[in-house]
Amino acid sequence: MIRFRWCTMPAVMKPALGKPAFAAALSLLLAAELLLPGPAAPPAREAPAIPAATPDQGADAAILQWGGTILARPLFDASRRPADQAGPETGFTLPRLSAIIVIGGTRSAIFAAPGQKPMLVAEGGEIGPYRLTSIAPDKVEMLGPDGTVTLHPQRMPAAPAPAAN
Repeated sequence: MIRFRWCTMPAVMKPALGKPAFAAALSLLLAAELLLPGPAAPPAREAPAIPAATPDQGADAAILQWGGTILARPLFDASRRPADQAGPETGFTLPRLSAIIVIGGTRSAIFAAPGQKPMLVAEGGEIGPYRLTSIAPDKVEMLGPDGTVTLHPQRMPAAPAPAAN
């Protein structure tokens, strides 16, 4: 029988004994963590006291003034408009129809007025006294104070050419 030096009984059993010993050491460490008291928790701080609210005389006066303004102009009165829009809208001109968007069942029109942001209006939307009644791929119909108006998309007017000296 041939005997190898590395094949002795203690050398074979050494790895087998190491795993249970390692598991026992980890179990002891876990038990120590659970049973021994940890570091002391920091003392709880008390919430700062909130000062009592004091009545603001300036705010009360502003609220009373607003109430007077509201009561002076009844809510459901037809003439109730901001100062810059008072009176009936006269001389309103429709902005230029710059584009029509038709995607599936969604239809919208883009209106552009000089010096203002373009407006996206869906079917049934309003621009001033006009209501957008229908949108087709090449035209838009609007109902206004003067009846039905049909608009077609228009390009932006060309800027005037500079005069040559």
